[in-house]
Amino acid sequence: MSDLPWPFRPDKEPYHFVEIAPNEWVRVVLAGDYNLLLEEHLKLRAAAREQIEAAQEVLDVWRHYGRPVAD
Repeated sequence: MSDLPWPFRPDKEPYHFVEIAPNEWVRVVLAGDYNLLLEEHLKLRAAAREQIEAAQEVLDVWRHYGRPVAD
C-alpha cells in the first residue's frame, strides 16, 4: 500500500479514501492501479472468451456426430 500524504487515507488495496471536505471521504482508485486492474481484467476476459469458444467447438463436434447435448 502506498504511503500517500493527506488528503489520502489507505483502504483495502487498490483503493484509497480522499478527504473532499472535513469528515467527507470518497473512495478512489489511483490511475496507475486502475490501469493495472484494467489490463488484468482484459486478460481474464480474453481467456474466458477462448474457453467459451473451445467449449462451443466441442459441442459442435458432438452435435455433428448426433450426440445429444443438453443446452
